Amino acid sequence: MNYYRHMISESHSEWSHPLLEHGNLLSIGWSDFATTDFITRHQAVDWNGVYDEIKAYGEACGWNPRSTGQSAGSLQRFLQMKKDDKVIVPVPDMGTFHVYEVKSDDCLVPEDLGNLDLPPSALKNRRSDEAVVSGGKLHNRGTGDVIDLGFFREVNLVMSDISRTDYADAPLSRRLMRPQQTTLDVTDLSESIENAIIRCGNKQVINLRSQVMKRCAGDVLDIIEKYIEHTKFEKLICDYLHRLGASVETPSKKNRPGIEGDADVIATFEALRVIIYVQAKRHKIDSKTDDWAKQQIESYTRTQGEMVGDDGYTRIPWVISSAEKFTKECEEGAKSKNIRLINGPEFAEMLLDAGIETL
Repeated sequence: MNYYRHMISESHSEWSHPLLEHGNLLSIGWSDFATTDFITRHQAVDWNGVYDEIKAYGEACGWNPRSTGQSAGSLQRFLQMKKDDKVIVPVPDMGTFHVYEVKSDDCLVPEDLGNLDLPPSALKNRRSDEAVVSGGKLHNRGTGDVIDLGFFREVNLVMSDISRTDYADAPLSRRLMRPQQTTLDVTDLSESIENAIIRCGNKQVINLRSQVMKRCAGDVLDIIEKYIEHTKFEKLICDYLHRLGASVETPSKKNRPGIEGDADVIATFEALRVIIYVQAKRHKIDSKTDDWAKQQIESYTRTQGEMVGDDGYTRIPWVISSAEKFTKECEEGAKSKNIRLINGPEFAEMLLDAGIETL
């Protein structure tokens, strides 16, 4: 049995999440290659051929060699999963992860979905747009746009919403926090994963780590309050995202025709084709960050294009505040616009998880 960590949230998340939650289907992109012939051809010879074929295709298209290699490796690992393998799916916004078990050796392509007894909710996004199969690919019925999800694995849920802080040991927690590749082989952490499942089922919190994290996070937040002014706070966010593998920039505030709102930090994860726009708010710990932060990042993200653009990049807006709380208006508005709000205590724990020695 092998163990994998799979990030579904970065590839057409508005479709991949319902497929998993309601249809028990893990998904990955590469719809241009999604044919039964592609699977059987490589399965019969050597799965390493997947990597070679995708890498060669990327080179011919002039793609970034490093990003293409990582993506090709992820697809190969996704295809070679076998029955009873376990797959860990992190939910970064919630600080949790789910564990699934692969149902069969068969990998599916869009044309196979019609043979499954999927509930309608599995093929609808949050706006109730419906996905349909046409010409061997998934399409948005309303717009006709191709949904770049090409391969699927049937899975069964083993355990949901396992708290990373409460139940994952340090090696597993660190691996869950590294999003450089969509699919990783984490078989070396099999014992950590099985122990996390058992602890969660028995509600046996790893008390030492949990308490140390909470206590240290409070100290980190106090240091930010006393010594880190706004510019340094933005720099701290830049350093954190860079440590996670992003290329980071701070956009100019001047001469921005057609740009509304504001972002203090832009972090691009090339391997995942994800761009995170961050509005940083250096506020007092005992204050509340109001709706203005949400409005700024919402407007800025909107001027950059669609949430999932034609260039294949998914754009995600964040607000990181050093305050402990957000106003109710800000929380409700952020939820309706899919904006992630990160308060001071959570950001302090994120810094500790990433390793604070180089920040």
